[in-house]
Amino acid sequence: MSVVNQIMNNIKEELANPEPSSKRIITHLTDLRSKEEYQSLSDSEFYDIVGETFKLNPEFFMKSIYEEMLILQTRGRKLYENINNMEMEKYIIEKFCLYEGEQILFECSGKIKRINPEMESVMKLTKMNRRRTKASVDGRIYVTNYRIIAHGKLSISGGRFGSLPQELFFLYPFTGRSKRAKAKEGIIKTYTYQELPCYGYQFPLKDHVGLKKKKNGILYQESILCSLIVDKDENISNLSRWKQAVALVQTMINVRLTLPSSKKEDINNLFKALCKNVYQTISSFIEIHELGLDEKLKRNEFLHRLRKLWNSEEYQDLSNSEYLEIVEAVYDLDPQFFMNMVYPKMMSWNFPSFLNIKSEISEILNKEGE
Repeated sequence: MSVVNQIMNNIKEELANPEPSSKRIITHLTDLRSKEEYQSLSDSEFYDIVGETFKLNPEFFMKSIYEEMLILQTRGRKLYENINNMEMEKYIIEKFCLYEGEQILFECSGKIKRINPEMESVMKLTKMNRRRTKASVDGRIYVTNYRIIAHGKLSISGGRFGSLPQELFFLYPFTGRSKRAKAKEGIIKTYTYQELPCYGYQFPLKDHVGLKKKKNGILYQESILCSLIVDKDENISNLSRWKQAVALVQTMINVRLTLPSSKKEDINNLFKALCKNVYQTISSFIEIHELGLDEKLKRNEFLHRLRKLWNSEEYQDLSNSEYLEIVEAVYDLDPQFFMNMVYPKMMSWNFPSFLNIKSEISEILNKEGE
């Protein structure tokens, strides 16, 4: 058995203990980079060992080993003296964490921050009372076509935790030092107990809206209303129109990505990576459709999002055929509702970008309705 295999076996044995020692595991990893007998070990072989260690117990790794490795990095300790940390992060993400069809679209140094609004008026939905909370990661950002993966120090502040679904720990942290520590554990558990555990901290890109460029980064909002409905067979149709409207507004998370450089090219590339494609855009309409909204609210939400297709920079690269594909998909969700409530309003729009395919939309939908 090679000495490298022996170290891997030592790591496995340590992780098999009821209370594994992060110090011992980090010592094993440090030895691989510092001791002379391991100098023939290539960078990719070392990355594989770190990745395999992560896979053996993702929750423990992210809670104990990952944070210790960050401390070593900031102190310039041996583990990081001859290692390209950014290269290792990307290597492990691509080899161990990406789903089929998922790929990294953009990467950069930066900071991502999620800020919860106060949501005291949606007690009936969430069964809790919360103050504004913030969660942020400062380090490296990797944008894929499914999500954002951030590497660096995780910081949590504010808020009060109540009875909350497991997958939303990341959104609603505790207050107080000990409770925020428990919130961190919840965050880590959420994103390491997936089919493919996430090496780093995951930020979903399920239904973001209002994508905007800022001087030093990007700002957008993310709807979490669908996630708050734990039972997917239920919806909010039993609420009054006013309560539904409040829920729509107050379940929006503000997300800001800040780049250390305010280079226009970097911000443009990040913006482009965050733009929704056709599938993601259609999916956002499906989410709204399944909420069980009052018809007028649903109409207004559909019209608002449809207008954005033609007057928002986010969708400027869509082709005419892609615009038509989205409109047809929205029509198919509820043809009668669309033709009675949405279509007449759309046909009154006269802004130039929409006029390019207005007649095509009318022709297609009228044929569908025959």
